Amino acid sequence: MATTHNEAVAETNAALARWVNANVPDATQARELSGLVAQFVAAVVRRERAVADAAHRAADMEEIAQRAAGNPFAFMDSVFGQAARRANVAHGARTDQTAL
Repeated sequence: MATTHNEAVAETNAALARWVNANVPDATQARELSGLVAQFVAAVVRRERAVADAAHRAADMEEIAQRAAGNPFAFMDSVFGQAARRANVAHGARTDQTAL
């Protein structure tokens, strides 16, 4: 069983390729169908990541709004802190490091 998202995608692609090879007798058609399936899986993965990114952004904005309601300085800290965490994660840094 897959433990990461990439492993799950690889397992799905492998399972679909096995099904295509078992059920499509013509090798050329099997390759074409496998390619289309891989494109479909890649599109689903891109959509899934976009949805996850949007959910994270919404959670960030909710946190910022809650902090802004009570303390304007906390609001600015939230704005810059969230941006710094996203930048750190994007560059492979630990999420608890929020250096600007």
